[in-house]
Amino acid sequence: MEIKLRTFGKFTEIITDHLLELEHHFDTDNLRIELKTKYPILENSKFFLVVDNKMILENTALTEHSVVDIMPPFSGG
Repeated sequence: MEIKLRTFGKFTEIITDHLLELEHHFDTDNLRIELKTKYPILENSKFFLVVDNKMILENTALTEHSVVDIMPPFSGG
């Protein structure tokens, strides 16, 4: 299964892949593990996942060609 990654802020320099092939990981919890394994610097980084333009607050299933945004924490004002 192939998903598209879009990065924002400091993650643009950390995550260089824009397409990620997932063999057995079909949800956001496993995606987080995959990203932290591939990019160990993420282990101590806080980030939000947005799947298909929806902010994810709990584990969410991924589908073929999902678009996942990786975003740094932000505050409103």
